[in-house]
Amino acid sequence: MSPIRASVLVVDDEKENCDLFAEVLSVEGEYEVECAYNGQQALDMARAKRYNVIISDITMPKLDGLTFLKEVKRHNADVEVIMISGVGTVDTAVDAFKSQAFDFLTKPVEIDRLLSTVRNALAKADSGRLVEELARTLPHYSESDPDLVLGHVTVASDLTVQLVSQRLLDYLGIRTGNVRGVPITTIQPLKFLVPAIQQSLAEKVDCLRRWEVLGLKEQLRILAFSTRFLADLNGAPGTLTVVGNVTRVRRLEREKRERERLFAIGEMTNAVGQQIEALLSGINQQADSTLAEVQTLNTRRPNISAIVAHSESARQAVRMATSKVANLFSTLQEFSRQIVPHRTALDVNDLLQKAASLVDIPGGVDVNFDLEDGLKEVSGHPKDLSQILVNLLTNATQAVRGKGSITICSRSNSPGVISIEVTDDGEGIPAENLDRIFEPFFTTRGESGKGLGLALARKVIDDHDGVINVVSQVGKGTTFTITLPVKV
Repeated sequence: MSPIRASVLVVDDEKENCDLFAEVLSVEGEYEVECAYNGQQALDMARAKRYNVIISDITMPKLDGLTFLKEVKRHNADVEVIMISGVGTVDTAVDAFKSQAFDFLTKPVEIDRLLSTVRNALAKADSGRLVEELARTLPHYSESDPDLVLGHVTVASDLTVQLVSQRLLDYLGIRTGNVRGVPITTIQPLKFLVPAIQQSLAEKVDCLRRWEVLGLKEQLRILAFSTRFLADLNGAPGTLTVVGNVTRVRRLEREKRERERLFAIGEMTNAVGQQIEALLSGINQQADSTLAEVQTLNTRRPNISAIVAHSESARQAVRMATSKVANLFSTLQEFSRQIVPHRTALDVNDLLQKAASLVDIPGGVDVNFDLEDGLKEVSGHPKDLSQILVNLLTNATQAVRGKGSITICSRSNSPGVISIEVTDDGEGIPAENLDRIFEPFFTTRGESGKGLGLALARKVIDDHDGVINVVSQVGKGTTFTITLPVKV
């Protein structure tokens, strides 16, 4: 099968120039070239077909080049347009660039310059396409929410930054100027991307999605990002990462979830109320029946033992009914507790050590602590957070199958947040399961697993304004990372 060739449209009212450019490009064998000899004809063709690159003269009859540029960009913002003019004035070039031209060349155009410019334009068009494709994999991505995507960054296999969007730099507060060629591991605001980039380079994955909580601009921000392996980035492997700000979307989701819970509580309260009403009605009927029976017994023939026995039976019935009422109230309270759990200031290191003490660690498993001193406290529900940590540690012991090591870490890598890591060197999680392990009832342990532990973990961490991520390689192990805001 022959490779797909890039589609190029050449526009020039001077037929000789137009045909010459088309011939030069066609000889290269990489391009499918078409010609238009005035601006209106070119616009009609560009509306009927999506070209990868357009080369257009500026001075043309019927429709001048700058007007054509604006119209074609309105119709297809992704196409790269190279403007050419025999009058190379600064003002004309500025107008062209303001209208989103890729480059501005003056006649006579050197063939090598034309070819290199077309190649660069195609490279940018391909990059833009990759960025757009990857952006669509971001959680909560929507074309109607342009503010969600903050920008992208490309990183070479040696972890040096090759390209980064200015908007992303501004958002993260990076004021160091040009960061091209700088190791991403040395740029503090970008370090949260490193684990995903390293995994993408190691596993050559097309799309690796993660979340992160960062303390930015004196507020917590929840970022989502997708990383893609690039087989060729300036002649060597690399990665492309698109970052999105999902703080507002997550807040709206939480508000929606709270509304749904409140509605569910209302529904449950109505159901409980109906059951309590029925139970109380039964109690009243039992009391009335008992009183009538006792009066009858007493009238016919006073019999104390019969009256006592009947009264004892009635008391048992009342006790059972009131016990059911108490259980109903207990269920309602437990369900309601999920809405606003009682939170206290928690020492993360203490929480980790206590959770580890509750797990049955097999004799062949080594547990190592790497806890940072002086961490600030987090605000959380101790029972819920402890249960999550116990579940993660239990999963880790099962992953190493009774022989291996587990490392428990605490870190403060970003202002305003604390990270907890549980790492094992066990069997790892297959790539096809990584996106599903947080789904309710998804399990790889057959009937022995309920598939609720990690789903509950994500829910609880989300309720604590945090995120939970996982990085795993089959045969090498797994790391779960929980990021929580510090107590303010």
